Amino acid sequence: MIQAVVFDLWNTLVFNPRGNPFDDLQKVTETLGEAKSFEHHVMRTAYPSLEEARQRGPVLSFRSSALEEGWTHDFKASDEEVTLFQDTLPCLEEMGTLVRLGLLTNTQSFGLRFLDRLGLAKKIPYRFISANLGLAKPDPQIFQYAQKTLGLFPGDLVMVGDTWNDDVEGALAAGWSVIWLNRKGQQPLRQNMGPDFVEIHSLEPLPEVIRNLQAGLRCAQCLG
Repeated sequence: MIQAVVFDLWNTLVFNPRGNPFDDLQKVTETLGEAKSFEHHVMRTAYPSLEEARQRGPVLSFRSSALEEGWTHDFKASDEEVTLFQDTLPCLEEMGTLVRLGLLTNTQSFGLRFLDRLGLAKKIPYRFISANLGLAKPDPQIFQYAQKTLGLFPGDLVMVGDTWNDDVEGALAAGWSVIWLNRKGQQPLRQNMGPDFVEIHSLEPLPEVIRNLQAGLRCAQCLG
């Protein structure tokens, strides 16, 4: 019986019109390795601000001071520009009448004021943020932590997310059911995914999918 649905955040519920600052970071640092090291560190370490992450995390060598200044400005500005997909709030409102709602996201602990600004903090009471836990998807331990906190068994949980490795493979490895939100019409990386996987292209059909799962259908049948 499905009792909780856990959502990914970025490109599932919200998007940044400016783009992902970490993708831009790779373009302005001296080496790709530096950007990846910083991203890996920040996603697993809680800091109150970007400044402290820069001071205490791996050293970043920017190609020029202008690039560094521009990236820092864009990173901070992005918090104010993050916005919801049109289908996010209607979906969450209906889903809240069916199951408990959680958020499981690989992100830093700073720059998340938009959760309150966009009303997500009130809609989703259970939030599991990688930087606060020192764990990140697809590590099974972060799924197990969420499951334990919710007091549920793997079969009681559904993960909804857009990222194949982190959301789909990570949740399936933890024994959860998975709903892959494929907004861009990508090809799945594996075929014949089995009865615990379903693909949707927007959040609009999600409440009906969950109702069907609660009625005893498996993912392969839950879209009719």
